[in-house]
Amino acid sequence: MEVGPRTNLLTMVSLELSSTSRGSLVNRQWPTIVRKSAKIYCKTGVPSAAP
Repeated sequence: MEVGPRTNLLTMVSLELSSTSRGSLVNRQWPTIVRKSAKIYCKTGVPSAAP
């Protein structure tokens, strides 16, 4: 059951990354993006986008 939420979190992060679509910017923003996503994930528990 752990795989589902983790996959959703990764998908969220991937979408965030592809929306910026700038390599150097992404590399600089990566820790922030991960932290934000983790914070959102912790708050909501299971993402609402879960299938």
